[in-house]
Amino acid sequence: MFNHQKVHCGGGPEVVNEHDTATGLVKLGNYAPSDYILYEIVEHIPDAYDLYLAGWSALPEAPSARPRDHLSSAPLKSPWRNPRNHLRANHKGCIGDRRNDTVLGSRPMPTSTSEPGDPSLERLPIVGIHHPSGDSKKISFFFNGTLPKACWSECDLDDKKQYHWQIPKWSLGTTEPGSSGSPLFDANGRIVGQLHGGAASCFNRNGYDVYGAITDSFRTSPRIQDRLATYLDPDSTGRESMNGYSLASARHEAHKRQLR
Repeated sequence: MFNHQKVHCGGGPEVVNEHDTATGLVKLGNYAPSDYILYEIVEHIPDAYDLYLAGWSALPEAPSARPRDHLSSAPLKSPWRNPRNHLRANHKGCIGDRRNDTVLGSRPMPTSTSEPGDPSLERLPIVGIHHPSGDSKKISFFFNGTLPKACWSECDLDDKKQYHWQIPKWSLGTTEPGSSGSPLFDANGRIVGQLHGGAASCFNRNGYDVYGAITDSFRTSPRIQDRLATYLDPDSTGRESMNGYSLASARHEAHKRQLR
């Protein structure tokens, strides 16, 4: 499901979209230590969904929130397309199992209240976008510097392996049960990992989260078919990052290449 979000933040009934869907998945690869599985969607995704393909980064440098260019420090405007508003649902709150989430398409740009002391006016954050237990889009922000390396049960930092990035504590917002699998975006708006687990929740705002790092999913697996590089860099160009792209633009470029 795509474009599953509120028109406005805050209380009141949600306006959601349950018609922007695609059916059928083919498993491509997976790697348990970094906790990722990659699927290809089978059904053709209509252009009317107006989808944005998220960028990604497999660079080994730790993601970091960074100072904003003061020449462009005006309050941010929401870039998200408002969903068609003919369906309504009630807020689900903090419920569900954290391992049951589905990653849905979203643009990784924060909105700003432009109030005094608003950190989004000074820093570009690390951002988590998630749909806890299938709820409408939620967004969490981390403004406080560089992410430390971390491990889940599959690795040991002493052996110099690093499968995860850690959010020690969210600056604004939180994840919830059912947010697992959701993407973590760096300050450039590129996915750097997916949520594996942690203690953060609506009832534990001081809790941490750990994300399986794309940098380890990219080439670490001993099986070629389970390396993300096999699918994200199929021509072995050495590319380790890519910015986001609209699906319509991607199709247009592919069509032009076919005509050459």
